[in-house]
Amino acid sequence: MGQKKLIYLGLAFAFTVSSCHIASQPDTSNYVVEAFIYEGIPVNDITVKTISSFSDSDNANVPISDATVVLTRNQDQEYSLVFNETTGKYENPNPGSIDIVRGDRFDLMVTVGDRTSSGTTYVPEPTTNLRAESDTLLIPNISIGPDFQERFTIALQNSNLLVEWDPESDFHYLVIESRTDTLNPIFPEEFPEQLVNTLGQFRFIGEPSTDPSFEIVGFSLATYGLHIIKVYRVNEEYVDLFEAETQDSRDLNEPPSNIKNALGVFTAFAGDSVFFDVVLDNPE
Repeated sequence: MGQKKLIYLGLAFAFTVSSCHIASQPDTSNYVVEAFIYEGIPVNDITVKTISSFSDSDNANVPISDATVVLTRNQDQEYSLVFNETTGKYENPNPGSIDIVRGDRFDLMVTVGDRTSSGTTYVPEPTTNLRAESDTLLIPNISIGPDFQERFTIALQNSNLLVEWDPESDFHYLVIESRTDTLNPIFPEEFPEQLVNTLGQFRFIGEPSTDPSFEIVGFSLATYGLHIIKVYRVNEEYVDLFEAETQDSRDLNEPPSNIKNALGVFTAFAGDSVFFDVVLDNPE
């Protein structure tokens, strides 16, 4: 699913350890687990990191490469994961051998030195009835010149795509990825970089939401061509991470965690996807 982007796109979270009492007097044997598994996707997004004091920022959150990491499916199928030096994550050495199916229970056990931690998650039901109002998103060519502000404002208002899914009370998370082999940038080189970066922030839902729709801002995308929209249903343990970010750090004695005897999160995602094509409107 191109998980490196999902890291990406906000799933690689900055843990709130540094703002807690743990930061001032860290337990050197403790560590952080960031473990994400996805229905129908190979397991390759499990990270184990160190914890250090706020003043020791150079050594904060360094990946631990010698942990023993075991994933168990439905309490009877055990899989030992291996460390990938390139990604800094633990993964299944035999991609595709672990079936991740809605309703499954998964247990994670991590051992670093003499300290063993564990966590449990269940694969949620996937997003249902995901649909886009069109399979094509038209975006005009925008150049710097006379009346740029007026032209760009009009184009910005008219180059959007509505995505919807069944309105349920569960939390969802949306990601958009480019699937084109040849990059054809939407913005010319002389386009203000700060504006491009600002627009890029509208490329995805920044946190889990119960809203049943999302309007894609065309100019938040980087290139013309084929794109995929993925909408995941997420579990409560993932939602808790974002809710904690809104708390005053002075009131947060312990960061949210469903990892026993360590810190972090272990959670599962399940979703659906649709494709759409970003096309140059009125090409010359």
